Amino acid sequence: MAPNNLPHLPDFEQLSDRVWRVMGLNPSSFCLQGTNTYLIGLGPRKILLDSGEGELGYLPLLQQSLKSISPDAFISDILISHCHHDHWGGVKPILASDLNDPILPIRVHKYPLPLDCDDHHFHMDNFPKDIPLEDLRDHQVFYLDNDDSTDSLTTTLHVLHTPGHAGDHCCFWLEEENSVFTADCILGHGSVVFNDLSAYMNSLRSLEELAPTRLYPGHGVVVEDAMNRIRQYIRHRQERESQIIELMRSQKPSHGGNWSPLDIVDSLYGPELSTHMQPVIVQGIALHLLKLQQDGRAKILDGTAYDPNKLFLMMHKEWCYVDKSRL
Repeated sequence: MAPNNLPHLPDFEQLSDRVWRVMGLNPSSFCLQGTNTYLIGLGPRKILLDSGEGELGYLPLLQQSLKSISPDAFISDILISHCHHDHWGGVKPILASDLNDPILPIRVHKYPLPLDCDDHHFHMDNFPKDIPLEDLRDHQVFYLDNDDSTDSLTTTLHVLHTPGHAGDHCCFWLEEENSVFTADCILGHGSVVFNDLSAYMNSLRSLEELAPTRLYPGHGVVVEDAMNRIRQYIRHRQERESQIIELMRSQKPSHGGNWSPLDIVDSLYGPELSTHMQPVIVQGIALHLLKLQQDGRAKILDGTAYDPNKLFLMMHKEWCYVDKSRL
């Protein structure tokens, strides 16, 4: 179930002349009201951005949603924003349905991951092997509704590789609206889990440089004040980094040794932090420490590398602050 304090989102809703949201019907504490999937395009041809988790009710909802837009509406392409299952789990049922024309089959696109990387191993090993994936490319452009008579009848979607939440994560800029589909880079509520903070901060800054006016997130409500939300996300991470630095510089943990990610979480969040959220928060703090190590401002005392796949072991590793002014 979604957290109780979140606003209700209808299963299907038109958000602009070119954008409709179809809910993935998978609400949870991590997916919020569920995965937002989007139908994009002015004319009959639509691009589907993400396909939910594969909940049984999603396919009939998608079919009904298309018909309500237009009896002639059809999906030509599915764009998968990144490797997490709640964004691609519905692909196979869609391709097995009457939405998929055997003469002009739906094309499925995703940014490629190296086969030996952790994201691929943990998130893509279960992707159906019989579904061909066409690689997305950074700055690739999808043109829909092209009409030589007027630009107002076009839909132009730009691919933006935005790693950080995942190595293959992409956002998509809708040129005519100056809006961005942010997937899990920026949410409609709360903050984001990431696996590479340096890459994530660079992705946020690239969105800031784009200066969009509206954000369509992968979870949660549409963000109308796009620049304020982007800068809020950047500021939040900068403030968290400053908190960690100040803590490591000014005091020792209660046990008197050096700081571990778990110690920092206990100090910053206190006992009110829920048990099910603790691993996520600890991982985020550990990734902040890794970024500080990359910046030459912290180091792990036993000399091992941070391993995000061994969170239980990493949460107790001790770190120390490196005062660069004394080097």
